[in-house]
Amino acid sequence: MRPAWSNGARTTCRRYSDSSTGLGRDRSGRAPANCTYPGIRHEGTLVAMAGERLRPEGWTEISAVCTAPEARGRGYAARLVGALAARVTARGERPFLHVAEASTAAIAPYAGLGFETRAEVTYRGFRAP
Repeated sequence: MRPAWSNGARTTCRRYSDSSTGLGRDRSGRAPANCTYPGIRHEGTLVAMAGERLRPEGWTEISAVCTAPEARGRGYAARLVGALAARVTARGERPFLHVAEASTAAIAPYAGLGFETRAEVTYRGFRAP
């Protein structure tokens, strides 16, 4: 399977969101409106997605890389990240991504695609009362 792109370069996350798997939606349950997030479907169900998010000058973040549990181990995420990295590089930018240190299943494929650890970062989340 290949990543599904609609109308060339730009797509919307809504096109690739799937209520049955929850892929393509943020923590609030909404799908972001303006972004490039290709997905892979199996038998009509979205099983993997990844996308472009932050774009500081000269760079593009590859984000929200996810695969439905029942579809893991088939290389879908690697295909999506590879396709996105190629698009970013073709624009003359450098792709980057964040991955949790404990996510060892993701780190090896990213390294195989040429990504390397540049820095360790601590993230903290806060919720307003």
